[in-house]
Amino acid sequence: MDERRVADYFVIAGLPGQDNDFENDNEAQEKLEDWYQEGTHVKDMHMKPPITDLAIIFPALGEQCPEGYVLLEHTVSGLPADLNHGSLRTNECYLCYRRGRDKPPLVDIGVIYDGKERIMQDAEMVLETPKGHLANVNNSTSRIFVTYRRASRKMPCNSLVVTDICVILTNKGETPPHAFCIINKNLNKGMLGSDVFLCYKKSMNRANLISFKPAVLYKYPTSDYNSFVFPNSVAMFCLPMGATIECWPKMACKPKPVFSTFVLTVADAAQKVYGSAITFYEELELEVDIPNSKENRQLTDILAENIQNSGK
Repeated sequence: MDERRVADYFVIAGLPGQDNDFENDNEAQEKLEDWYQEGTHVKDMHMKPPITDLAIIFPALGEQCPEGYVLLEHTVSGLPADLNHGSLRTNECYLCYRRGRDKPPLVDIGVIYDGKERIMQDAEMVLETPKGHLANVNNSTSRIFVTYRRASRKMPCNSLVVTDICVILTNKGETPPHAFCIINKNLNKGMLGSDVFLCYKKSMNRANLISFKPAVLYKYPTSDYNSFVFPNSVAMFCLPMGATIECWPKMACKPKPVFSTFVLTVADAAQKVYGSAITFYEELELEVDIPNSKENRQLTDILAENIQNSGK
């Protein structure tokens, strides 16, 4: 690299289109190619919706898992996920959760010892069961409630939200699964009973999206240096999760640009190339008079379906 240059190449990478100025014979066959790379992107069919609601039930009192909810029936090792596990003369207590995209997801889950702590201003407690019983998850006279915080309707769709939840019994040798956060408050405060803890996992809330293989749309200088040939894999390093078309709610805020760095090897790993990238979103305007080609019709149909499913 010339010491007088800040960088060897300036690159714009993104969704390939028909009007690209930068194009070669290889890339011409890769336009709008479905993109999936193990470890970097999960296809829509494997993306679980975030958790939006929690409920506490007591089966002995005739309560069942509410419609649309999932009963958290077992711990990580297959033991009963009874929040009063090991207690005597105490009703079994189970946690239920609901997934969906019809309302803002949960961004945090907690446990509060009633009368000893103050709840956060933007948090809510699960005070009642579906049939109106007190949702106390403790096995003694003191009261313990599950709390949660819900995201704002204006939250960007790529924020971290609660995507999974589990129960562990530490006295049985169970530990939080990988990437799970443990709420370090025992749900059983009585003399008898297991040490029961809640754990939850937060992941990026990916909206309804279509992912394509990224391409280099423009580079400067347009011709390669004799001492350093432009690497063809730069677009993949700039957008490792693919060039995506995402359907966001109208009220969602536009996220700020994200700065990242990467290192790639060329010449049979004999040389390292250092790069930096700024990733940002652009609003896509759907035109009614899109050319009547097969690819454009399919893309329009998928986008229209995603817009309908994502809510207004």
